[in-house]
Amino acid sequence: MRAYHRWLRLALALGLIFSFGCGDYTAGDDDRNGRDPGEDDRDDGKPFIADTSGYTGRLSWNHGFDGIFVWDLPSSGLIYEQRVSTAGDESRMLSHPRLSGDGNSLIYVEYEPYLVGANFAVVRHVDLNSLSETEYPTDDLQAEEVRISDLATLSRDGRFIAALEKRVDMAGGLPSDETPLVIEVWDRSTGVRTRVTDGSHADRRPMISADGTRVLFLSNRGGYENDLYLANVEEDAAAQRVTDIANDSTVANFTDLTFRPHYHDVSDDLRYVVFTADSYKEADPSSTEPAFFILDTETGAISRIPVETLAAPSSGDAMILNRSVAISGDGETLAFRIGYLITDPANPRSGVVIMTAPRQDPLNTTVAFQTDSAEDGSRELLDSGALALSEDGSQIAYTRMAEELWISRADGADPRKVIDASEKRMASTTLVPTTLSF
Repeated sequence: MRAYHRWLRLALALGLIFSFGCGDYTAGDDDRNGRDPGEDDRDDGKPFIADTSGYTGRLSWNHGFDGIFVWDLPSSGLIYEQRVSTAGDESRMLSHPRLSGDGNSLIYVEYEPYLVGANFAVVRHVDLNSLSETEYPTDDLQAEEVRISDLATLSRDGRFIAALEKRVDMAGGLPSDETPLVIEVWDRSTGVRTRVTDGSHADRRPMISADGTRVLFLSNRGGYENDLYLANVEEDAAAQRVTDIANDSTVANFTDLTFRPHYHDVSDDLRYVVFTADSYKEADPSSTEPAFFILDTETGAISRIPVETLAAPSSGDAMILNRSVAISGDGETLAFRIGYLITDPANPRSGVVIMTAPRQDPLNTTVAFQTDSAEDGSRELLDSGALALSEDGSQIAYTRMAEELWISRADGADPRKVIDASEKRMASTTLVPTTLSF
């Protein structure tokens, strides 16, 4: 029965059905929350985290749906930790951690099921200096209303938070009425919430600019399900269409914009979007293959980056099985992760390669990590493919074998294992980051 409940929780979360969390609390109220940098964190003598001195900034990740962590790289210290299991409330799920560009703020989403197949969700903000924690405002709600806020991003200074938001009337304990889903921006300094979209279209995946003045988002308002639009942060803003997938013959012949975690990333100023999508094969237009693309939101131009041709060894036919992509905050560096299968009958094997490249010359790649063997490669393909670049593109973080988190220089130098799931305190749960960010 316990296994069934854990499976149900995973299924609910992967369904991305919106939810909310309950009540305010402050970090430090119990042992789930903030820690001082350098505090010992060991299990049976095994190190929980490796030495990351010499690196700059902070790194956040989630631990399945059970935990949110923030690691200070220069001091090699865990400065924030939030665990569901420690509180004994396994109905709650934590996901989507994201750090502000200045490293002083963290946001994440807390999910809690209220019906089979449906969750409440609330966005929470953590001040990583004081470890004080607040949730998305509820002061304007009626007595039996709840606010559902989800899939948030934040400005570089952590002041502005963009999220999907709606209110649900829970009269009698069950949802009886709800407002349309809209994109809102919460100014934490003034408390003002600006409703950027009016709920008349299916708008989603808000991505806020570093200065908090603009939001890039997916919408069906032009008739196609997944076009990108750009709007200023103002009430019921006019949205500028960035892409026209259905009618633009220059979109490099891909099938759809699917902005799942690790399938897309955006520069801080929203100028460049990198993403992966299935592309129709030139030799066989009836079938598709995974591919990488970059979008310039100022011009609307989308270009394919055929980096997958550089990924696998030349011996034997290679099949691309999974991939992920990242861009540095300054928009100058790209990162690609490709999992492949070599179908050479004499030496069948699988592997993973992680490469970085300058945005202006994306095929001038440098291998940051690669494995190519029957044993290690098959384990690597089980990984979630989490990938992140630091703001200046000099550091890269990635997961391996569904249980390890690594950091290195962008060229692969000085690799450090940040966490190994086989050595952590909760060895029953593998490391499956939904969001990995500097």
